[in-house]
Amino acid sequence: WKGQDGGPIDAGTFVAADAGSWTRLWLILGQDAPTLDLKKYFAVAVYAGERPTGGWTIEFLDPAPKGPDVFVRYRIKEPAGFSTQAIAQPWKVRAFARVKGKVFVEAAPELKAK
Repeated sequence: WKGQDGGPIDAGTFVAADAGSWTRLWLILGQDAPTLDLKKYFAVAVYAGERPTGGWTIEFLDPAPKGPDVFVRYRIKEPAGFSTQAIAQPWKVRAFARVKGKVFVEAAPELKAK
């Protein structure tokens, strides 16, 4: 799930691992929560914050398990080429297989357009 608007003005992340946090995540985005089996999955939301143009994207990297824990890494990519000249609040939500341990979310360096 992703979008260019409706995300929070401030950048950040959110982990949803139960029904209450899953509903809260979608309330932040102003949408109804889609169905997700939270016994099998957890979700991570990344909010890029307010950006001066459209076309910004969020890329999730492969999760890195460390013992019972998992590190979910992501990066924000600036637009390449032409982009909408309007303020945007890009966001992305991705589901991952549930782990027994804790979930850590880390930002990788932003990717500059070539």
